Amino acid sequence: MEKMKAALIYGVGKIGLEMVEKPTPREGEVLIKVETATTCGTDVKTYVRGYLDDVFPRLFGHGEVAGTIAAIGDKVKGWKVGQRVVAHNTAPCMTCENCIAHEYQGCLRMPEFNKLVKENPLRYFGSYQEYYLVPEHIVKVNLFEIPDDVEYEVACQLEPFSCAVNGSCISNVELGDTVAIIGCGPQGLYHMQVTGLLGATTHIMVDVSDYRLGIAKKIHASRPGKIYTINAAKENVEEKMKELTGGLGPEVIIEAAGFGETDEQAVRMVKKMGTVNFYAGAKPGTKVTLDQNMIHYRQINIIGTNHTNPFYVHKAWRLITSHAVDLKSIVTHRMKLDDIQKAFDILLTSKEAEKIAIIP
Repeated sequence: MEKMKAALIYGVGKIGLEMVEKPTPREGEVLIKVETATTCGTDVKTYVRGYLDDVFPRLFGHGEVAGTIAAIGDKVKGWKVGQRVVAHNTAPCMTCENCIAHEYQGCLRMPEFNKLVKENPLRYFGSYQEYYLVPEHIVKVNLFEIPDDVEYEVACQLEPFSCAVNGSCISNVELGDTVAIIGCGPQGLYHMQVTGLLGATTHIMVDVSDYRLGIAKKIHASRPGKIYTINAAKENVEEKMKELTGGLGPEVIIEAAGFGETDEQAVRMVKKMGTVNFYAGAKPGTKVTLDQNMIHYRQINIIGTNHTNPFYVHKAWRLITSHAVDLKSIVTHRMKLDDIQKAFDILLTSKEAEKIAIIP
């Protein structure tokens, strides 16, 4: 039985490296030799507080993986060993009643796909390992060949970036809008770029880290439009937001930090008839208190977006491969798989880190 090195999570705050069985692809499956995996905010949340209905031990990681095809299962068509590829970490069946109605988040076969992973926690998914197995349903819908001019650490970000593409595209951004984004982690930086492509001409970026705000300004420097930054640890965000928007507020605010307090703040700051997207997932049990009259009389549109779907995954891949967005600047560190614990220590303690590329 051939082995591979992999990071496993054993419970909240407990990860380690082990030699586990190297998967052999079954019918319809593709095995990727991992060249790069990037850290995910969901991995940090999982490490700190666990994930919904989690099982331990299991392969650790949320599936931000790119590499080369090492082996293919029977009946796999259109793919061959040696191709540079990236796979999204989910896919609906595309054939059930809900998928036909374009309600992909409600795919009727998703419980079956989730069960496959939970019953095989040392076989499917993860990220930080030498080989990564792509199940048949994802091979059919969300596996992509990486062009030679796209780096692995950029391609890796397909999954999280496609979530931001989904969230930005349904946030009612229009030409000439001012968009405020609370949180300059990777997701906030994705949203800044996508909402700019959708027509926003002014961005107001909010964070408590000058380092992260600096990355936002660096990425925005090559793009049209204006950018303003607010350090929430040093300035009164609501007063500054009024000053920057002539007292009106931004047309769109995307909350990409994941706190109930900033969700409430976004509702207070948004322009009359504007849109607030509760984009980031908060700690389970987080409650938000809102003034009903403020929402009613100012006609504020409050939405929440979660994950993505194949339409936006494929749109995201076009943006990546056409170099319409800068994802490389979001990778701030590069480390070996052997240093996985150190990588998460950095993510948990440093305000000067975005994504870390893990190289087996």
